[in-house]
Amino acid sequence: MKEIYTLDYVRETDGGCDCGIHLDPGHVIYKAHFPGEPITPGVCILQMAVKILSSALQAPLTPVRLRNVKFLQILVPGVAKDLVWRFRDIRCAEDTVDAQCTLYAGESVIAKISLTCRKS
Repeated sequence: MKEIYTLDYVRETDGGCDCGIHLDPGHVIYKAHFPGEPITPGVCILQMAVKILSSALQAPLTPVRLRNVKFLQILVPGVAKDLVWRFRDIRCAEDTVDAQCTLYAGESVIAKISLTCRKS
Protein backbone atom coordinates (compact mmCIF):
# COMPACT_ATOMS: atom_id res chain seq x y z
CA MET A 1 0.00 0.00 0.00
CA LYS A 2 1.14 3.53 -0.78
CA GLU A 3 2.48 5.56 2.17
CA ILE A 4 0.33 8.21 3.84
CA TYR A 5 3.20 10.70 3.47
CA THR A 6 6.03 11.66 1.12
CA LEU A 7 9.49 12.31 2.51
CA ASP A 8 10.71 15.58 0.95
CA TYR A 9 14.13 15.97 2.57
CA VAL A 10 16.48 14.82 5.32
CA ARG A 11 18.85 17.39 6.84
CA GLU A 12 21.46 16.49 9.42
CA THR A 13 21.57 18.73 12.49
CA ASP A 14 23.61 18.79 15.68
CA GLY A 15 22.52 15.68 17.52
CA GLY A 16 19.99 14.51 14.97
CA CYS A 17 18.15 15.33 11.77
CA ASP A 18 15.12 17.17 10.42
CA CYS A 19 12.90 15.43 7.89
CA GLY A 20 10.34 17.36 5.87
CA ILE A 21 7.20 15.55 4.78
CA HIS A 22 3.81 16.19 3.28
CA LEU A 23 0.68 14.14 3.74
CA ASP A 24 -1.37 12.63 0.93
CA PRO A 25 -4.94 13.88 1.58
CA GLY A 26 -6.22 11.38 -1.01
CA HIS A 27 -4.82 8.38 0.88
CA VAL A 28 -7.37 5.62 1.53
CA ILE A 29 -6.96 5.90 5.33
CA TYR A 30 -8.61 9.33 5.27
CA LYS A 31 -11.72 7.89 3.62
CA ALA A 32 -12.30 5.87 6.79
CA HIS A 33 -10.83 8.16 9.46
CA PHE A 34 -13.12 10.23 9.33
CA PRO A 35 -15.11 10.74 6.09
CA GLY A 36 -15.67 14.42 5.41
CA GLU A 37 -13.41 15.52 8.30
CA PRO A 38 -10.26 13.41 7.98
CA ILE A 39 -7.60 13.29 10.67
CA THR A 40 -4.39 11.30 10.80
CA PRO A 41 -4.70 8.32 13.18
CA GLY A 42 -2.26 8.26 16.08
CA VAL A 43 -0.96 4.84 15.06
CA CYS A 44 -0.08 6.28 11.63
CA ILE A 45 1.86 9.10 13.29
CA LEU A 46 3.80 6.52 15.34
CA GLN A 47 4.49 4.44 12.24
CA MET A 48 5.66 7.55 10.36
CA ALA A 49 8.20 8.33 13.08
CA VAL A 50 9.74 4.85 12.85
CA LYS A 51 9.74 4.69 9.04
CA ILE A 52 11.16 8.18 8.58
CA LEU A 53 13.88 7.59 11.18
CA SER A 54 14.65 4.34 9.38
CA SER A 55 14.98 6.24 6.08
CA ALA A 56 17.14 8.93 7.65
CA LEU A 57 19.51 6.35 9.19
CA GLN A 58 19.33 4.10 6.11
CA ALA A 59 18.67 1.10 8.34
CA PRO A 60 15.51 -0.96 8.74
CA LEU A 61 14.02 -0.41 12.21
CA THR A 62 11.32 -2.15 14.23
CA PRO A 63 9.81 -0.36 17.24
CA VAL A 64 10.28 -2.22 20.52
CA ARG A 65 9.48 0.49 23.09
CA LEU A 66 7.49 3.73 22.99
CA ARG A 67 7.70 6.12 25.93
CA ASN A 68 6.14 9.49 26.58
CA VAL A 69 3.89 9.46 23.52
CA LYS A 70 1.99 12.75 23.40
CA PHE A 71 -0.42 13.86 20.71
CA LEU A 72 -0.79 17.61 21.25
CA GLN A 73 -2.80 18.62 18.18
CA ILE A 74 -4.90 16.94 15.51
CA LEU A 75 -3.05 16.34 12.25
CA VAL A 76 -5.39 17.19 9.37
CA PRO A 77 -4.22 16.34 5.83
CA GLY A 78 -4.29 19.28 3.45
CA VAL A 79 -4.52 21.73 6.36
CA ALA A 80 -1.28 21.03 8.24
CA LYS A 81 1.57 22.69 6.37
CA ASP A 82 5.36 22.73 6.69
CA LEU A 83 5.46 19.32 8.39
CA VAL A 84 8.84 18.45 9.87
CA TRP A 85 9.91 15.50 11.97
CA ARG A 86 12.79 16.49 14.26
CA PHE A 87 14.82 13.60 15.60
CA ARG A 88 17.14 14.44 18.50
CA ASP A 89 19.30 12.56 20.97
CA ILE A 90 19.72 9.72 18.50
CA ARG A 91 21.74 6.99 20.18
CA CYS A 92 22.77 4.06 18.03
CA ALA A 93 23.95 0.90 19.76
CA GLU A 94 24.92 -2.38 18.14
CA ASP A 95 21.35 -3.58 17.66
CA THR A 96 19.11 -0.70 18.87
CA VAL A 97 18.40 2.96 18.20
CA ASP A 98 16.93 5.40 20.74
CA ALA A 99 15.56 8.78 19.65
CA GLN A 100 13.42 11.73 20.70
CA CYS A 101 10.94 12.51 17.92
CA THR A 102 8.86 15.67 17.54
CA LEU A 103 6.45 16.37 14.68
CA TYR A 104 5.94 20.05 13.86
CA ALA A 105 3.47 21.82 11.59
CA GLY A 106 5.24 25.15 11.19
CA GLU A 107 5.91 26.25 14.77
CA SER A 108 3.13 24.11 16.29
CA VAL A 109 4.00 20.81 17.94
CA ILE A 110 1.75 17.99 16.77
CA ALA A 111 3.32 15.02 18.58
CA LYS A 112 6.25 14.06 20.81
CA ILE A 113 7.56 10.51 21.05
CA SER A 114 10.48 8.83 22.78
CA LEU A 115 11.22 5.52 21.12
CA THR A 116 13.55 2.56 21.02
CA CYS A 117 13.86 0.51 17.85
CA ARG A 118 15.64 -2.71 17.03
CA LYS A 119 17.80 -2.74 13.92
CA SER A 120 16.31 -5.45 11.73
